[in-house]
Amino acid sequence: MATMPGHPPHDAEVPPGEGIPAAPRSRESLEQRIRELEAALAQRPDRPEHASGLPASLRIAPDGKITHANEFALYMLRLDRSHLGQITVEDLGETPRHSEVLGRLLLEPKLTRPVSIRLKRMNGEGFDATVSVTRVVTQVGHAQGWSVTIRDRAPGDSMFRLLLNSTRRYDQLYRHTSDGIVLVDSRGVILDLNPQAQEMWRFTNDSFQECTFHALVAADEYEASVRAFETVMRDSRGEFEMKMVRRDNTEFIAEVSASICTVNGETVVQALVRDVSRRHSAEQALEMSESRFHSLAENIDHVFWISELGTNRLLYLNPAYERVWGRTVAEAIKPSSRMFNHVHPEDRQRILNMVGAHRGTESLRLSYRIMRPDGQVRWIRDTVVVLRDRDDVPYRLAGIAEDVTEQRSADLELRERSELIQTLFTELDHRVRNTLMSLLTLIDMTRASHGSVDAYADAIRARVAAATRVHAMLSESQWRPVPMSRLLETMCPPGTPGRCTFAGSPAAIPPLQLNAMGMMLHELFTNSLKHGALSVDTGVVTVAWHVAPRDDGTTWLLINWQERGGPAIESEPTRGTGSELLEGLVTFDLRGELSLTYPQDGALHDLKVSLLTTSDANLQAANRVVPMETL
Repeated sequence: MATMPGHPPHDAEVPPGEGIPAAPRSRESLEQRIRELEAALAQRPDRPEHASGLPASLRIAPDGKITHANEFALYMLRLDRSHLGQITVEDLGETPRHSEVLGRLLLEPKLTRPVSIRLKRMNGEGFDATVSVTRVVTQVGHAQGWSVTIRDRAPGDSMFRLLLNSTRRYDQLYRHTSDGIVLVDSRGVILDLNPQAQEMWRFTNDSFQECTFHALVAADEYEASVRAFETVMRDSRGEFEMKMVRRDNTEFIAEVSASICTVNGETVVQALVRDVSRRHSAEQALEMSESRFHSLAENIDHVFWISELGTNRLLYLNPAYERVWGRTVAEAIKPSSRMFNHVHPEDRQRILNMVGAHRGTESLRLSYRIMRPDGQVRWIRDTVVVLRDRDDVPYRLAGIAEDVTEQRSADLELRERSELIQTLFTELDHRVRNTLMSLLTLIDMTRASHGSVDAYADAIRARVAAATRVHAMLSESQWRPVPMSRLLETMCPPGTPGRCTFAGSPAAIPPLQLNAMGMMLHELFTNSLKHGALSVDTGVVTVAWHVAPRDDGTTWLLINWQERGGPAIESEPTRGTGSELLEGLVTFDLRGELSLTYPQDGALHDLKVSLLTTSDANLQAANRVVPMETL
């Protein structure tokens, strides 16, 4: 803190009786003080006999070395005890010429008056001095050395100059500092305000006279200002912040640093005042902004995160992280943890590469999977932005992550349904035409193999009914693949409970092949009802199947049809309409092969059907979930 007016620096000694003016208590007295100091300095005589410095005494040995120095000499010459016995009196001369003069003084037998000379201190500083030399001899007249007395010619002048310079420096600080300075006496009455303080409170000229410091404080802060003033008077200093009121009744927030000093025996409080209204408003705005941020971030369903750029070390996570990631926030923001640690291994490197290369101003949209501690895999949609500092240098990443697992599933299902509807219309048109053409073919083929109208009508009715059951299955499955076991159960003739056994690996028939497969099974069951195992009560039919890959990447459905317990077969049946229809369905519609054999104990058929390849996820799902079963 700057020195108070009238107070010299701590290391300065003010000589007594020099008529130094009293310390000022106001700006006018400060200016008057400077004028008085300048006048006093101008009137000081330059004659050495008027110098009032205290004498420094040295003892010089016969070889010219300094062996003793009193306290004044140590201070004046900036000596310490280690110099004694090491330097000579000639080392005290400011220049070689002055050193030579000192040497000659020791050789003169008698000195009647002091000699003016320039000396130097051990720190290199030169000064004007008077030197008196006295020879020291024993009682018998033997020389023992010299006694040297040194006086600083202008110690008083130095003190005045120091005091004047200090006063001027304080005046410059007092007038031109950017902060307000308020001088208050022990009663709280204002002694002076510097120009900045007057501007701060909107005072003009000396309108603050007889005003107290408490009058500068807002009404609701009056008691606080009284307590603060009491604290300063008790502890000699204090710092506080309070609301002030200007003369035009506008208010501002001030930061006050006050301390006590003594001027001419009176206690004066010197307060440094800084208007911090803008900073206070900025802090309030920041606090409000942070409050709004936390209120929003901690109550949204999405995960909000902030991480260091480059390292991806997490700095902030909102509570939604625990619900989506299934992990605690405390665990995630450990120094060793990173934002993308729990991304699915198949996605992690891709995400790290994308985030590491992102430095643009546009947001980066990411889609990835995360692995929860409970084993769940969740789909995340993350929008990442780069945060920049005041110099527009990227330094952080921020993101909003959303769990879109259910939405993704819903979108996938909607897309599948849309594709299914499109397929349905296409297939419906195709199937209606095919059904009509098949119906015409059945009519023609059935007419050729039946002699009576009734038999013809019954055959047509049965085949149309089979086609109807197949179409009903397509409607119920919403034109999705149908498990092989369900198709067999549907096509199995009524009235044969427990006599048909089905077993096979999971397999599903695509919608495009379901009609042909159904009609194929209808012909096999119809033939068994008329001529084979199902024509008698003791006969049974066993159907087994399995799926096998082909060399071209497609899939074979291998079906084994075996009948037991029916009438003995004496000879191979005559090839008729059913056999021709069956062969056409397998060979052309199903792009397969068939082998129809008729051992004596029952029919034994092997059929190979080439299942259509498709990317339909529903077909894949059906192939996974249909269990092996025996009906």
